[in-house]
Amino acid sequence: MKPMTRNKKRVRLPSESKRNLWILIALALVGALAALVWWFTSNTPATNSTALAALSTRDFHALAFHPQNPEVLFFGHHGGMMQSSDGGKSWSSVASLQQDAMSIAIPRSDANLVFVAGHNVLSTSNDGGKTWDALTTNLPGTDIHAFVVNPMNAREFYAYVAGFGLFKSVNGGAIWTSLNRTVPPSTSSIVLGSHMPQTMFLGSGQGLFKSSDGGAIWTRVSTPAFQAAIALAVNDQDELFAATERGVFKSSDNGAAWTRLNVESGVTLALAMSPSNPQRIVIVNDKGQVFRSDDGGVTWNK
Repeated sequence: MKPMTRNKKRVRLPSESKRNLWILIALALVGALAALVWWFTSNTPATNSTALAALSTRDFHALAFHPQNPEVLFFGHHGGMMQSSDGGKSWSSVASLQQDAMSIAIPRSDANLVFVAGHNVLSTSNDGGKTWDALTTNLPGTDIHAFVVNPMNAREFYAYVAGFGLFKSVNGGAIWTSLNRTVPPSTSSIVLGSHMPQTMFLGSGQGLFKSSDGGAIWTRVSTPAFQAAIALAVNDQDELFAATERGVFKSSDNGAAWTRLNVESGVTLALAMSPSNPQRIVIVNDKGQVFRSDDGGVTWNK
């Protein structure tokens, strides 16, 4: 005798029930997709990748604002300097300067006083860049990769001289004293705290460094979000901005925590903030693209 088998009955849904089931599945998928899109748009900064302008120089090093006019900027490269009079939209060469301009510094107290430093260059202009004179100093060399003027003291300078370290002058650049010979050889930027003159930051290919004693002793600042601090800027609220290989970052606590600004600039090489309008920031990336923010880095080129 054959063993008895139990017949399995297949449950058949009415065609209307099937249709309703598929509608429910489709609605669930749409809901999940909408939630996914919402999550990405809520957790990813809005960006504007359209550049304000494009510079055609072979390298991109320095940016500086006119102290009283946020529409006027200077841009430095190995072949000289360029100027913009419309907030970075258009640029023209400064015919009077054909020297390397890796750094540009303009003290707030005198907008006509402009300094440039670079490979075997340390020059000054007393007429806003129309004429230039080389500074005579006691520096051991003039291959200067970073240079800054104290924004509140037009006679106090700091310079990183390749192969010799960091130096300071308190008499307008005539006499220099050595501060530190062991700062990174890739040093490219130096800034001073606006309210604490002994607090300084140094940017380099090896990262960000901080000094609390006027530049004698430096300690590395942990920056997990980026490796190289290529250019630095600080505003009157002591907010620190860093141009890096991953875009632009901001710190409101002396470098302890960082927020990435919502501009897709990629490798960013130059950075400047307007002293007369701290909400205006201009950057240049490794393609020569110029980006500008007029609200402290929240939106760009709008």
